[in-house]
Amino acid sequence: MEIAVRSCNRAAQELRIIKGAIVGELLKVSISYDGSYQKGTDKGEGGFAQYCFAAGISIETGEVLSFEVACNGCRYCVDKQQALKDKKMSVKDYRLWEVQHKESCQAKDYGEYNSVALESKLAPVIFEKSIDQGLLYSTAVADGMTKVSNVLVEIDIYGKHGAGISREECLSHVQKRRRMHLVE
Repeated sequence: MEIAVRSCNRAAQELRIIKGAIVGELLKVSISYDGSYQKGTDKGEGGFAQYCFAAGISIETGEVLSFEVACNGCRYCVDKQQALKDKKMSVKDYRLWEVQHKESCQAKDYGEYNSVALESKLAPVIFEKSIDQGLLYSTAVADGMTKVSNVLVEIDIYGKHGAGISREECLSHVQKRRRMHLVE
């Protein structure tokens, strides 16, 4: 993960150089924002998602500027819970392990298992990271997920910097929705 973060930071620095950004100034850039997830059993719109990956990709360079991964499960926790259930581990040992494991646990409690909800919770994290890179994602090309856009507007991430986020829809997604309506 550390290599991926360094790669994102390098991409942001290169973008600042390409665009001729002034040192210390937040540079407004356009990104494509989307998420992908491992889908499980259907539990509402978007289905059940145990893992969700979301990324902000530079429109100018095509490089990933920021990403976030949500995991509603941890394989270590599952293994230890199974060991407890199979009586291969005592409750006391499990509780001790649980306390020690908490900091390195892969599961992030987003409180949601719905893919659309997870993607909506990752968007603000990605947009907030841009500030540390000296960027403001002023335009986001998205797939028509109005819930993600609504969350970003509601939180007003860039408000204190005097900037907003404009949203544009990906033409391919618009065409896909139109075709689906015509077929129905």
